[in-house]
Amino acid sequence: MHKTRLLGAGAAAAALVSAVAAFAGPATAYPPGQAMAVSASASGGYVSFTVAQAKPGCTVSVEVSSGPRTVSTSGVADGSGSFSSSVLFRGRGLIDVDAASVSCDPAETASTTIQGGDPRVNAPGTVDVGERFRITAAGFPPNTEVTFVATLGGTTVRRVDTTQDNGFVRVNMSLPTAGVWVITAVGGGVFETTTVTVE
Repeated sequence: MHKTRLLGAGAAAAALVSAVAAFAGPATAYPPGQAMAVSASASGGYVSFTVAQAKPGCTVSVEVSSGPRTVSTSGVADGSGSFSSSVLFRGRGLIDVDAASVSCDPAETASTTIQGGDPRVNAPGTVDVGERFRITAAGFPPNTEVTFVATLGGTTVRRVDTTQDNGFVRVNMSLPTAGVWVITAVGGGVFETTTVTVE
C-alpha cells in the first residue's frame, strides 16, 4: 500500500529553500551586505576610478567635481561588481568622486575625495643675492608638511611649511651667493624641483 507522508512546517520550508537555491544556480560575486565603494587617483590631467561591490549588471553613474566644474560618466558593473574608467579632468585642488547605482533597487552611493593635478613648484627665474622671494607649490597632499631645499655646491638653505586643504603651500627664502640654485620640494611622497638664478 502506498502511504503519503506529510511534511512538518519546518521540513517544508527547508525543502522550499533547497529547491529555490537549486533553481537560482550559483551566487554571483556581488557581496550582499557590503556597501558599494569607489577609489580614484589623478594624473596627467585624468581622473581614474574604480567602483567596487556594486550589484553586477547595474548601471553606475560617476560624477567627478571640483568647485563649479563637473564631469559625469556611467557604465555597467561587471560580474564581479566592478566598473572602472577615467575622465579628462584638470584640477589641482581637492576633487570629489561620487558614484551611484541608478538602475537597481536598492540604490547605493559611494564617495571619495582625492588631491588633483600633478605637483609643481614655482619660483622667480632670477633674483638678487640676499633678495627675499616667494616659492609656491601645488598638487601636494593636503595638510602635509613640505620641505623646500635650495642647493648650490655644498651650500643648502631649507624652509618647511604645511599645505592647505587644497594642496597648496608657499614659503619665503633668500639665497646668499650667486649661481643657479636647485630648489626641491618634498612632502607626502611627492617630489618636485625647479631652479632659481641668483645674480
